[in-house]
Amino acid sequence: MSAGWKTWCREQLRQRVHAWGVQRPARRLPWQHWGYEATPQGLSLHGVALGDLVQAHGSPLHVLNVPHLLDTVAAFQQGGAGIRPVLCCSVKSYPVPGLLRLLLDAGMQAEVISEHELWMVRHLGVPPEHIIFNGPAKSDEALRWAIAHGVKAIHLNHREEMARVSALAQQLGRPARVGFRLRTPGTSGQFGFAMDDPATLATIGQAMQDPWLQPVSLHGHKGVHMRSHTEVLGHVGPLLTHALTLHRQLGWRCELLDVGGSLAVPTVVPLGRQASRLAWTFGVPATAPDPGATLAPADYSTLVCETVAQFCQTHAMPVPELVMEPGRALTSSAQALLSTVLELRDDQPLCFAVTDVGTAVAPSACHEFHQMGLAHRQPGPRARERVYRVVGPICHLGDVASPAWALPELHRGDVLAMMDAGAYFISNASSFSFPQPGVVAVWADGCTELVRRTETSPDMVHRDGVNWSPPIP
Repeated sequence: MSAGWKTWCREQLRQRVHAWGVQRPARRLPWQHWGYEATPQGLSLHGVALGDLVQAHGSPLHVLNVPHLLDTVAAFQQGGAGIRPVLCCSVKSYPVPGLLRLLLDAGMQAEVISEHELWMVRHLGVPPEHIIFNGPAKSDEALRWAIAHGVKAIHLNHREEMARVSALAQQLGRPARVGFRLRTPGTSGQFGFAMDDPATLATIGQAMQDPWLQPVSLHGHKGVHMRSHTEVLGHVGPLLTHALTLHRQLGWRCELLDVGGSLAVPTVVPLGRQASRLAWTFGVPATAPDPGATLAPADYSTLVCETVAQFCQTHAMPVPELVMEPGRALTSSAQALLSTVLELRDDQPLCFAVTDVGTAVAPSACHEFHQMGLAHRQPGPRARERVYRVVGPICHLGDVASPAWALPELHRGDVLAMMDAGAYFISNASSFSFPQPGVVAVWADGCTELVRRTETSPDMVHRDGVNWSPPIP
């Protein structure tokens, strides 16, 4: 078979699969799921038109649904079996002081992983006893502050860190409140002590004998998104079993059990191998997940609390204070990311929609399902749809926000909304030749507040001082 014939066959296959994908009704979720209303003027949130927000604050722009966020906090706080969990906001997942203030005012505490995050929550007024210090790379300066002020717990990541914390505590003349990050059997990596390693039990025993260490907690973070009862129990169960082993063999009481986060977002799923191949190679849009296939925050909270209560009752073990660190499951669905269509490049079978949102602003979007749609106008009932590859403004082929998405015929200046843009979108964003978005919060009564203004060119270079003195606004 000649090379030309092979090329022709491949192209015919690509076109046929693409045509099948376009004709196949890809499932989309109602905008009401996120609290939005589809009006003749486009999408609105609590009576505020998203197009008006772009007009007022520019594009790209994050839009925070405050009532949705606070409802999710309340759902996680629900608990069960007489246990009301302590929620710690994961600062790394959304390091914006204005949002952190909302969470703290709603009764949450703080989980930090760095000296910068510790500095931030201190300036937000979080008392030391409401701070959990995690992370594999804690600085000496941050550890000294945490020990001296008696934070809720410093979670140790490995034996070498335990020795360093003990030495710093001795220098300060005050024992450090510590815990141990555990990883479940069969996993590896740079995080935590292995539960199935006999040395872990011996290490905790040594910590109990160290006069400069005060072991108070166990911490486990799944690291893989959990959706079902079985997956949650498979994470919490081994933590409880390990706490029981320590209680029986060492006489140690676990005062605080931190189950971490990792609850999945119901409306976000990674693009699997087949969906990714269809989208990237054949331009077939992915279909929406079933939100009911993932535990809701209230159900997750109740399940974990009831599991802990029942286990402790069965084994006559004291019930520890229960801590949760929800990240993506807390903030993702409360935020949308607005972008503007800057250019259109007609191609076959795909059309490229060049927007001001790509991998620098939404680095995970091209690998996951994130629902998108027109934000500032409502297409007519007979509007023809096309499949677009939604790309960003940067000059490299990988700058893609969505490999394939069906949208009404687009025009330059159209505004698009991407859902579930909360946790880690801002954390992982970069200023790659274009400024980072601002954040505007929308309240139930339609009031808006600019939580973070859009970055400017002077913002992007204000730390550069050699032969450079641009005006700073």
